[in-house]
Amino acid sequence: MNDVRTFVLGLDGADWSVIEPLIAEGALPNFARLYKGVHGPLDSTTPPLTPPGWTASVTGRNPGKHNIFDFFSYSGSDYDVHLTSRKDRRCRAVWNYVSNEGGRVLVMNVPHTYPPEKVNGYLITGFGTPEWDCEYTYPPELKKRIKKSHPDFKVDMPSRFLHEGDFASFVKGVNAHCEEQFKVFTELYSELKPHFAMFCFVEMDRLFHFFWKESMVLKSGPYGNLFKDHFVFLDSLLGKFLDTLPENVYVMAISDHGFGEVRKDIYVNNYLRDKGYLSVKEGLDAVSVGKVAKWKLVVASLLDRIGLWQIYLKHRRAQLEKRSAIGGAGAETVRSATALSAVDWDKTKAYFSSMSARSVRLNLKGREANGVVPEKDYDEFLEKLANDLLEMRDEDGTKIITKVFKAKDAFKGDYVKNASDLYLEPAPGYSFNQGFAEKTVMPSTQHGQPRSGDHRQYGIYMLQGRGVKQGETLPAAIIDVTPTILALMGIPLSDDLDGKVLIDALTEELNVRRYKEAPYGQTETTAGENEEKLQERLKDLGYL
Repeated sequence: MNDVRTFVLGLDGADWSVIEPLIAEGALPNFARLYKGVHGPLDSTTPPLTPPGWTASVTGRNPGKHNIFDFFSYSGSDYDVHLTSRKDRRCRAVWNYVSNEGGRVLVMNVPHTYPPEKVNGYLITGFGTPEWDCEYTYPPELKKRIKKSHPDFKVDMPSRFLHEGDFASFVKGVNAHCEEQFKVFTELYSELKPHFAMFCFVEMDRLFHFFWKESMVLKSGPYGNLFKDHFVFLDSLLGKFLDTLPENVYVMAISDHGFGEVRKDIYVNNYLRDKGYLSVKEGLDAVSVGKVAKWKLVVASLLDRIGLWQIYLKHRRAQLEKRSAIGGAGAETVRSATALSAVDWDKTKAYFSSMSARSVRLNLKGREANGVVPEKDYDEFLEKLANDLLEMRDEDGTKIITKVFKAKDAFKGDYVKNASDLYLEPAPGYSFNQGFAEKTVMPSTQHGQPRSGDHRQYGIYMLQGRGVKQGETLPAAIIDVTPTILALMGIPLSDDLDGKVLIDALTEELNVRRYKEAPYGQTETTAGENEEKLQERLKDLGYL
């Protein structure tokens, strides 16, 4: 390992349509410092989603190798979903490689890093950390230090504002939350002087989901300048930090996916039911059954307000401990199927399994408990289903599904078997929703409030540092981040990485060494990983 140091700044959901105009008008002078180097679109994963996207960025591998496709994994034995975590990751992350070379690392607020893992330095987990008082740091004693000097520190923003529709309170607290987190990061950076550091701002993703129309389309009302104000604030935090960095530090800013406007939601299960792929139990109204989930959120909020939520959780933990845990992540079973509880599995051939991953699963014999599609018919059936989905239309004839990806074509690696069967890409202006509705295409909503933004395939990246070309635009993929960081630091690259080194971003060629990597082993265990509260947060954010 050479004397080069690297800092990766994560900007969850950042899109050039938001940032580039602000840079052009001079509102973001510190982001502009990075933009003056090499920058461009960053191709995300299939699907363009937080867990697979961030995991791909820090491993240099596609989901078929790193094994995280969604917030959840799926069990055909009971048609339940199971929350995924960092322990589902089946390969090393960039900080593991740096640690193994003796380099010091500081990782903070990166999504899907809970539970914390051992590193040569400090790690504070990010989004995906349960909201109760869990262990979220390595080493464990770091948490006590942080809480002593920053008693109001929270890993994530409280989710109840969102499911209660109290968006004003959420917006009011966003900048203060970012400032407190980044203050902790900069203090630890100054103390540790790490060789590799990574920090993510994630709140913008939520702002984009709920306020895209006000800030990007209407550009008026109380939230008309929300995105600009937020990025200007982040720019000021970033500037103070960049001023402290020595010349041998490369800075790379990345997002896990992009963002764009959404006006309508597609209820794929409606379509599958109408086409005969899915059946509903006789005598049940699937739309009414699906609405039960909203009442669960109301009850959770009430218990939290009157101080009984922790008592309820303790009771739920005791119940869940009696049940057999799912292998791998150690995550407990959670029921996604409130929206699917009306489905007659004995007569269903396919179902829309995840709005977050935009995925469809076959009810396959031998894999699902009540599978009806014979394994010998898998390829033929999947082809017909994919073609039918591509023919979906809105009431005015607009094509609403632009691409359908088969798992075997979208991913490569030992863990493709854990993916869903099909992944869908919606037309611009459309997104997906879970369960059933009155019609197949409806206005986009969340918690009864309009939802106006959703993920897009291409995020952003910027790279600046010694020997980086200036003013160059270069397309890249999210899997290129880790190979590029390791190569800059003089660390040999595993031959198992999918991404490439961004050689064209540099004025001089790097001496890239490669080696055959030994299998990745996970020996640590973490107790108490019940994620009941996290389940509620994912519902708040619209992913369950």
